[in-house]
Amino acid sequence: MRGAPRRGQSLAETAIGLVAFVIILTFGIHFAETTLLAMKVTEAAAAPLWDATALKMHTLPTSFSEAKTSLGVAQGNAQGRYADFDGRSSVSRGSAVTEVFTAASGMSISCSMGGVYNFFAGGPPPYISNTYRDNGGAQCTASASAASIRMSLFKYTYCAIGRGGRQPCRGSMSMLLDDWGLAGPAESSECVVKTNGGGCNGNAPYSKSVENAFDAVGDRGTAHVRLVQFALQRLPPNLAQVTDFYLSYRGEESKFTETVNAGDNGDPDWHTTPFATPPQYEAAHGSRSNSYLGM
Repeated sequence: MRGAPRRGQSLAETAIGLVAFVIILTFGIHFAETTLLAMKVTEAAAAPLWDATALKMHTLPTSFSEAKTSLGVAQGNAQGRYADFDGRSSVSRGSAVTEVFTAASGMSISCSMGGVYNFFAGGPPPYISNTYRDNGGAQCTASASAASIRMSLFKYTYCAIGRGGRQPCRGSMSMLLDDWGLAGPAESSECVVKTNGGGCNGNAPYSKSVENAFDAVGDRGTAHVRLVQFALQRLPPNLAQVTDFYLSYRGEESKFTETVNAGDNGDPDWHTTPFATPPQYEAAHGSRSNSYLGM
């Protein structure tokens, strides 16, 4: 005897399968959104560090507070751009973002100077202590709040570095700022030697920086003696006495040549690299054209 046909089994299986599929799809979308938003918090912490590298770091040889000021400016700009978890200045969605199953808000970026690395644990060497300062690097962190919506299951904190969850954020990104290089028109122009001593005219930051280093290693009456002794391993007879500081900084626009008092040898030209003798220096510079790094 045949039993009665089963009815509704396929429908029940489909319903159960759809429930499982919708749950998996919902959590998949939610976790994808949380991953993307968490990446934006990490990006927000890195942004001011990189942005600060394009800003003013110092005024040689007297002031290095500009690095901290520039970091603060970069932090403020990044805070404004990433408040909506986007990062583009051309897009503004307010101070929160709502996705399909996730909402995030409260983006907070915090930066500070120092505490990253100390180049001079025992203090800087005397020949640079009057010219350069170690700012200790910079560090930034970021955090934001997030919650699942339409299911009210999760509330947690995003951290730029480290595990978030419901714990306060402790990790940070760090970077060494300022390479002490000459920057901007005031520190990169030529400097014409002062014939009466006292450095050069036209680039006061560079001239004063070199003069500070010069004075730090000894008095002006003996520094040149030690330099000659180091370079030649001997002192030539009748070495002239240098009682002042002279500096020439000539560039491409002057063909790397400073014209000075001819003196006893009758040569008024003071060449800096690349100079004409040996000719390989001048030839190499001439062949570089306008290519970056001569390549």
